[in-house]
Amino acid sequence: REKYEALLHEFNPVHFDADAMVGFAKSCGISYICLTTKHHDGFCLWDTRETDYNVMHTPFKRDIVKEFSEACQKHGLGLALYYSNPDWHHPNAYNPLSTHQIPPRETDVPDMPVYIDFIKRQVTELLTNYGPICAMFWDIPPHIDDPSINELVRSLQPGIRINNRGFDAGDFSTP
Repeated sequence: REKYEALLHEFNPVHFDADAMVGFAKSCGISYICLTTKHHDGFCLWDTRETDYNVMHTPFKRDIVKEFSEACQKHGLGLALYYSNPDWHHPNAYNPLSTHQIPPRETDVPDMPVYIDFIKRQVTELLTNYGPICAMFWDIPPHIDDPSINELVRSLQPGIRINNRGFDAGDFSTP
């Protein structure tokens, strides 16, 4: 974990070009793009206030979600956001009910209600700072029922479609 987390100081995709990527997708007939905003490792590709473990604290120092959002709006493509429920970096996120977990550090304090509040704050950032979002793609079912999270998502982005791998049933099934 320590070796992986140290890569934060090396992350610098100097050839990244959201406009070119989205333009190419558009030319292929794609109607939307699903961007991974945070995977299981907890690293965030946007300028989140909730953790320093994000793209703005790398040599790259650019908000990838913002650049994808702007490119999608420019090219008329929908933007869907992928968000992993597990977070191997957050000190409260360990969830023994779910898969894709790694044991907590000795200094971690697993606390799902605290972690769910963190998720809500991050989702609020994602769904209020980047224009229209067509879908929310949760990953790795937490096996915890909390409809308030999808209710928050819908309140921030009416008409959004939500998959069933989060804290509630959602609109469509993803095996």
